[in-house]
Amino acid sequence: MDLRESIIENSYPKCDKCQMTWYVTNKIGNKVICTACLVKRFCGICKTTVIRLDSPSEYCHECWNALQVSKITPGVFISDHVVSKNYDLLKSHGIKQILTIGTELEPHDHPDFKAMYIALDDSVVEDIRQHFDQAHEFIARAPTLVHCYAGISRSATLVISYVMKHKKMTLKKALKYCRSKRCVIDPNPGFISQLLDYEKELGHYEWTIPELEDDELQFAIDDLTTYEIV
Repeated sequence: MDLRESIIENSYPKCDKCQMTWYVTNKIGNKVICTACLVKRFCGICKTTVIRLDSPSEYCHECWNALQVSKITPGVFISDHVVSKNYDLLKSHGIKQILTIGTELEPHDHPDFKAMYIALDDSVVEDIRQHFDQAHEFIARAPTLVHCYAGISRSATLVISYVMKHKKMTLKKALKYCRSKRCVIDPNPGFISQLLDYEKELGHYEWTIPELEDDELQFAIDDLTTYEIV
């Protein structure tokens, strides 16, 4: 803690809700509540961490770091489309290849990286399963960055399927593992359904659908009922 932070810590009260020290606090009954909590300015990703009102970022420090290059397994990385263009950063991670998935994105054309491109929308009706085998073969050749627009759904689905196959994991374990490396991972419900089918193909599944009632995957499966797939 530097001198400035020490002065703030000792000179201003802590918010009773977020337990952080702020310049501006409000007395609400017997509690001190910061303005950030009152206006509910929380991280745009985790939705729980309070963001300072004067912060130029919409994300908390932890989630912002998670949005950078995330190493999922040795040789397999995920990022969003912005970070994917930071070629010096990719080189610092030893990345040799870039796999891009997204109709709204352009394939990479850089002499220092081999590239693969998949045109696919982040939609519950898209067939991402058909690309698993080709993507897996590409990823296995050299250290690879897999990215879509945000590094949350499409790229995550490809990497989760890769982990399921090569680490012999169930979908539940692979999803939990990948989220431990990149907390923003969240495949859309259609992709979750296809990953469940892929799990059965691999023979790694350990449960039936009714057993998922109290598991986070059940929420994603339930979401499928809100879409009309044609």
